[in-house]
Amino acid sequence: MLSRRFLRIKALKALYSHACSHEQQLLRTQKNMLFSVQKSYELYPILMNLCVEVSKYSKIVVELNKKKFFKTEQDINPNMYLVNNRIVKMIAENEYLNKALEDSTFSWEDNDDIIKKIYTRMSNREYYKRYVQAEDSFENDKEFLKNFYRKEVEDFEPLYERIEEVSVYWYDDIEFITCKCLSNIFEIKENTGLRPYPVYQKDEDRDFVINLLAYSIKDMDKNIESIKGLLKNWEIERVALMDKLAISLAMTEINHFPLIPVNVILNEYIEVTKFYSTPNSGVFVNGILDKYISSLKSHDALNKTGKGLE
Repeated sequence: MLSRRFLRIKALKALYSHACSHEQQLLRTQKNMLFSVQKSYELYPILMNLCVEVSKYSKIVVELNKKKFFKTEQDINPNMYLVNNRIVKMIAENEYLNKALEDSTFSWEDNDDIIKKIYTRMSNREYYKRYVQAEDSFENDKEFLKNFYRKEVEDFEPLYERIEEVSVYWYDDIEFITCKCLSNIFEIKENTGLRPYPVYQKDEDRDFVINLLAYSIKDMDKNIESIKGLLKNWEIERVALMDKLAISLAMTEINHFPLIPVNVILNEYIEVTKFYSTPNSGVFVNGILDKYISSLKSHDALNKTGKGLE
């Protein structure tokens, strides 16, 4: 589930922590990084279950409206699309997600104020009004949920604030995990149901992030010297620490992972530094890594085979 880019970000953050704490040992840094990866993954069933809780609340609203003294036609004959949404039902009945939620320290029942706010906001949206007026179908159920996660979860500050209160590991991860929830929903078919994601997309991804961090710590001094040699009219001390670490991590990946294409590595770290460093970091990182790759090629020292040559 957790993409290589996400794992690279976790390795970069762990490397930053290691660089700032000179006494921290490699094994402890690795352990902290893997713990952070696991904590991020724990947010996935929580956000997947969000639509279930909103659907439950919509049923409560329906029941309350039926008890009004002065009822409207809509109160008497409410639309039950959200209550009966087929995909929401699949999510609610999934054993894997339910077990993960049982083990979680987070409960939506303890955060029902967020559910109410999301429901209120959602019920006034055009996509929701289209949904309850459209034909009752599996595809319309799916389209509604796509819009729900795009419009109600992404950039909803009260949700971000509450999530951050629960775990400092989660705030930066909400957008990424929301995208994973969306991907999961995109893949659902009426005849196959929901297939939850594992922590790692492939078995070797865990080894990848462990080795990336270990090699990067081992090669740190050598990589910083390489960066220093590639700088023109600029002192290494003036380079932002996050930029230095991102470049060093990229150099490590270029040197120790021969099957990963150079262009993939280059693009990944440019994007990562755009988000986690300064606005100009992407251009700077691109320039230094271009020089580094050219230098390796000129000395026939680029360690790439198979897919890595692409």
